[in-house]
Amino acid sequence: MYQALYRKYRPKRIDDIVGQEVVLKIIKNSLINNMISHAYVFYGPRGTGKTTMAKLLAKYVNCLNLKKHECCNECKNCLEIDNNQSMDILEIDAASNNGVEEIRELRSKVNLISNSLKYKIYIIDEVHMLTAGAFNALLKTLEEPPKNVIFILATTDIQKLPSTILSRCQILNFNKITEKHIKDNLIKICKSEKISITDDAANEIARCSDGGMRDAIGLLDKIISYGRRTIVLEDVSLINGILSLSEVNEFIDYIFNNDIKSVLNKLNLYDEQGKSLEKLIEDIINLITIDLQNSLMNEGITKYDENKSLLLLETLNTIVYNMKNVNSSKLLLEIELIKFIKNTEIISREIISEDLTNDRQLTKQVKAEEKEPRLEENFKSIRVNNALAEASKELLNEVNKKISNIINHKYDSKYSNVMNILKDGRVRVASKTHIIISFPYASLVDKAYDNIIDIEDFFKKELELKLKTAFIDNQLWTKIKKEYINKKQNGITYTLIEETPISKLIKSKKNTNKTMNNDDKEVIALLGEEFIEIK
Repeated sequence: MYQALYRKYRPKRIDDIVGQEVVLKIIKNSLINNMISHAYVFYGPRGTGKTTMAKLLAKYVNCLNLKKHECCNECKNCLEIDNNQSMDILEIDAASNNGVEEIRELRSKVNLISNSLKYKIYIIDEVHMLTAGAFNALLKTLEEPPKNVIFILATTDIQKLPSTILSRCQILNFNKITEKHIKDNLIKICKSEKISITDDAANEIARCSDGGMRDAIGLLDKIISYGRRTIVLEDVSLINGILSLSEVNEFIDYIFNNDIKSVLNKLNLYDEQGKSLEKLIEDIINLITIDLQNSLMNEGITKYDENKSLLLLETLNTIVYNMKNVNSSKLLLEIELIKFIKNTEIISREIISEDLTNDRQLTKQVKAEEKEPRLEENFKSIRVNNALAEASKELLNEVNKKISNIINHKYDSKYSNVMNILKDGRVRVASKTHIIISFPYASLVDKAYDNIIDIEDFFKKELELKLKTAFIDNQLWTKIKKEYINKKQNGITYTLIEETPISKLIKSKKNTNKTMNNDDKEVIALLGEEFIEIK
């Protein structure tokens, strides 16, 4: 009879368990020093080795030829345990035997002398499924067990175990197994089975297993059963009903490019192929979250627009929440993605319209006899430089907190316009004297500069901070941040540049350009060497 691979390659020795170094060290030292506890709780995700470790521990403590922490795998006791023939190793499924009567029956047999082994081992799997009464019945036995009895409780949900149980056991945490460990083990198994597998396929199986070795080996077994002696990436996607990372990235690109036709065509194709839409959503959320985390942790530039990413995450979370209440997950996903794309298109059109309106208004204002003041680009560049020169993360957190509290919880009619402007911005850099605030769009940056005196007055009155402000758009901030990080890593610092008071720099628009600077000119103005001194 065919034996499933996860059973065939179940570890025979403690050292064969992969990805659980801490647990292995504790168990080995316990065996070497003869410090075996009377009760253990093994907890962690499924497929991480809890039950396997429980059975190996039962074998090791009963081995007749144990040397340090190694069993012989040849003595009578080892062979009995390996073949599941020992009467002294009792494995109980708490999911189906979770009542008080079952535990009372267990207690009645605990004090009986073991048949052939030195220790009687009780392995209670999914122990969190026991009822409150069953836990109470087990409590006394755990508190004062017979000398020849060891309890091993395995669970995927340790929060459901009473503290009175946990306090009487030694608790060992089984982590998710890393994708590298899983991949290496899959390649090892394939080599033993004389099967060829590509690195891409092994990586994809490891990714799909979500840290569970048993799931990974089970998927490998399924692909082999399909008749594949050479396993490639396409086989994994075909058999498991999931999409590859490249396909998921392509689908995300369609969404962010507002390509509704391609999004709907792909969803129809995935549905026909039996792909898991729930897994597709999970993969999209993971990729976008990683992209946002990389940006926040200063590890690189975001691949996707930050604001769109946040909106898409909200949309996908709503879909996941509502999926349990609908008959067609595909229809729900289609409707919500269409709404998302349409909404982002409307927002983009509004912004373009706003920019065009601002352009027209600016041209009219330039021609008018009464001119409003406009600041020089040189002034803006110097302020960005001086903010970066003395940037402080602690001050950044403090300023952000103060601004958020005031904008969200306090209304001041005098500064209502300022507060509305700041709601769209995000403080990126703060020092004792300067801050840099970024906005999603260039039009909002211009609006902020038009109100710079009121904004700085607002900071002085409400935050009690005399701050000189600089405003930029998010796209420009990404470039400045990358430049700043690169120079900081190379030991290059920004030096302060003397500033002219703002009152002396305000001039009439007749002396300024009559058209708005484009992004490239602003980038050059802000990052050019003529405005930023590097030492």
